[in-house]
Amino acid sequence: MVIPRISRILSTFSPYARRWLPTPPGLPTVNQNLTSLCLSTWNIDAFSPRPVARASAIIGRLLTDPSATGDIIFLQEVSREVCDYLLYDDRIRAGFFITDAEDEIAFNAVPFATLTLLSKACFTSFTPKNDIIVTSMGVAIASPVARFKFPSQYGRDALYTDVILPRPKSILPTQQRWQHLRLINVHLDSLASTLHYRKEQMRIVGNILCPTDDQKENGQRSLGLIAGDFNAISQDDQ
Repeated sequence: MVIPRISRILSTFSPYARRWLPTPPGLPTVNQNLTSLCLSTWNIDAFSPRPVARASAIIGRLLTDPSATGDIIFLQEVSREVCDYLLYDDRIRAGFFITDAEDEIAFNAVPFATLTLLSKACFTSFTPKNDIIVTSMGVAIASPVARFKFPSQYGRDALYTDVILPRPKSILPTQQRWQHLRLINVHLDSLASTLHYRKEQMRIVGNILCPTDDQKENGQRSLGLIAGDFNAISQDDQ
């Protein structure tokens, strides 16, 4: 089965242009080694009363609660209205790269979508040569961002962003300096009647996590992390 792949981009807000722009290229420079990253994920409930106020409160919580530091934020059930709010929020504009700011494709024929945000405190500069963003914490993100459209009753997909992490300095000179991490934000189909879809969606996500042929050839270590709303509502989901 061929799974439709829709290329996306990361965007950064330009205070000079006063709009979101594709992340710019730059030279990779590692200042210090990364010690940890915190990933937070939240289904923000698109159909709740006052969804914009709810989203604002959730973002505030993620940015101020020490136990929920927002280095990487996965959001599910983001409506078009809430997405517009996030793109205008000064905290998001100043502090984050975000997916899907370039157009409304993520919301085609669906009431809500997933969004991924990456903190500028952790992810800073880009290099077009190797598709790497090098950061002040010694972490980098590769520019590939895409959505894989699931077989789904509700139009769900898997939103992935590739991140490149520096390996420890003690590695052998012949080893790759980087290890590849694929971050996948998911919101699987809801309700007991769609269990067969969820099973197929998990199988697809597992395939997306597999390293590419190039990575295998180069001996590049590959890591993967899936997070989001799995709708694991029955015993069979386990």
